[in-house]
Amino acid sequence: MGRLVQVSLLGRGRPAGAGVDGRPACYESVVYRFPGEFEFKTPLFAYGLWCYLEASDRRPDTVVLLGTAGSMWDALWEALPEGAQLSEETLAWHAALHRACLEHQVTPEMLDVTSAPLDALPFSRGLQAALIPDCRNETDIIRFCEILMSQLEPGDDILLDITHGYRHLPVLAAFLTTSLRWLRGITVRGVFYGALEMAGRCADGPTVAPVLDLGYAATLFERGAACATYEITGRYGALAPFFPEQAGDMLTADYYENLTQTARARNAALRLANSFPGTMQDDPWLAAVAAKLAGEWRWTQNSQLHQRMLSQAENLFRHGEYFKSIAMLHESFGLYACKRVFGEYKESLNERQREDIRDWLGKNLPAERQKVFDLLRVLRNVLIHNNHHNQRKAQPLIEDRTRMHAFLKKAFAAARAQFNA
Repeated sequence: MGRLVQVSLLGRGRPAGAGVDGRPACYESVVYRFPGEFEFKTPLFAYGLWCYLEASDRRPDTVVLLGTAGSMWDALWEALPEGAQLSEETLAWHAALHRACLEHQVTPEMLDVTSAPLDALPFSRGLQAALIPDCRNETDIIRFCEILMSQLEPGDDILLDITHGYRHLPVLAAFLTTSLRWLRGITVRGVFYGALEMAGRCADGPTVAPVLDLGYAATLFERGAACATYEITGRYGALAPFFPEQAGDMLTADYYENLTQTARARNAALRLANSFPGTMQDDPWLAAVAAKLAGEWRWTQNSQLHQRMLSQAENLFRHGEYFKSIAMLHESFGLYACKRVFGEYKESLNERQREDIRDWLGKNLPAERQKVFDLLRVLRNVLIHNNHHNQRKAQPLIEDRTRMHAFLKKAFAAARAQFNA
């Protein structure tokens, strides 16, 4: 199990009359109201979030603070224990750091988390504080990504705090951390925003700002990746986790179809065709996916398994999956012949039945289509079985992608013409 890492972005503060040339000088101290009615008053949301997580038995293993040389790093003073806040050394450090923040002159040495007073922070164990560029150009953005990635380890679970950061930096951080899901096994488990602009302000009471957990946004990236897998490979099983009631049948049908066992997939696919939701009113993203998937199993209504396998092979071909495309295209001819010879699709065939199918294909395909199918069969056997007997016939296709592409287009056209005859 990986670490739980809180990543907090720091930016500039609101004007408070103490800035240099009218620039922002501090964060506003407010009461942040977290889910579950947990409240914490602080100007530094990162500290409030850490306290909330600790109270919820989700204390982060590491806190990563990222900010520019002009971010309000001096707000860390607010998180120091009261005894440490008022020492002469700490007050001098705070004044110097505050001045550096206003002048955009904070240095890494000022953020040494292993030395006083930062080593007294409640979340000092594993604390990392790193300076980042303000990301006005691509070079800065690449550097920001490099710094953030250096703070994370494979398998980390991320809680992203976007409250104080420059508005564009949280966007970059969110895209980067979610993209690391497959590169590093890093998962965004929550995105927190202390919404000061939504605060309720009372003349005789504290300012109370709601804390929004935007974690749903992170799930959209997971969903999008699963949808991409489906679009590229036809593997709708990738979407099964988002449809728990249909997940079993989705995984079963997907498994058999991926093995080119379309006949075995039919029962599960038929249940999906009859029960899969065309709409899901409570989630528009899932509703859109459900509407697309609802048509995925229409082939079960007319039992044209060879047409189904042909369409899957064509989808794989469009996305450059030549090996599986060739195997499925060849198998579609076999399914077609099986239905013509035996009047039904069979889940398994003995050698005599296979021979009957081969004989039927050899006698009933028009000459030009027979020539295409014969070369397709040779190509399939060379690739799958490493058959050297006819390798010289397939070698020109294997060695030349353009020639392979042209041949497969011709083979698909021949299949469509034969199946629709």
